[in-house]
Amino acid sequence: MSHQRCMTLSGFIQEHLEALHSLTAEKHFSRNEVIYFMDEMADEIYLIKSGRVKITRVSLSGKEKIIDIYETGDFFGELCLCENSRRTDQAVALDEVGVLSFKINKLLEVISKKPEAALELLMLYCQRLSQAQAQIGTLAFDNIPRRLAKELLKMSREDGEKVANGTRVRQYLTHEELSQLVGTSREIITTIMNQFRRQGLVVYTRKSLVVDPAKTETFLEQQSL
Repeated sequence: MSHQRCMTLSGFIQEHLEALHSLTAEKHFSRNEVIYFMDEMADEIYLIKSGRVKITRVSLSGKEKIIDIYETGDFFGELCLCENSRRTDQAVALDEVGVLSFKINKLLEVISKKPEAALELLMLYCQRLSQAQAQIGTLAFDNIPRRLAKELLKMSREDGEKVANGTRVRQYLTHEELSQLVGTSREIITTIMNQFRRQGLVVYTRKSLVVDPAKTETFLEQQSL
């Protein structure tokens, strides 16, 4: 999720918030509310003050694929820096969400005077490009159990809390959300999660998910043999 780079840029924004005040709008969204739709004008970038946001692509048939999930301190909507004037993705609030939105042309005017912030923005793009390439490789070469195991391991590393029987994921995703993340159906995710539970990779309820990183890594190693 490029969180370290986002926090660096967030620090820059906080330091210059007074100068950016006239360029900034604070907005709030309810759970499942759309922040922006595909094909909307792309002229704003967002900084999350609270909550989580999922970025998705939606097919003509209405099927969703989660591209990434961002949390407090992260930026999203950064593709408005590219040549396309329309959104090619969709942003949806996973929780009650508060954001600061910036008109990108005005924000770039301020960042251009701070080379270190411009460099962090470039590095953020590089990291997200690398993550996108890794996701393409996973979709092309990994079966669904491997894709799900990788996502669970990533979640435990990025947003996990050590507990007695593994790593508890702080921000729990539903099976429907996991299916959108992995690129399959909710029914298949439920079946695989039940298999993972029997194998000891996870312990989960409707409100809690604990991942055993060691067993999950072993599963991935065995799958690659």
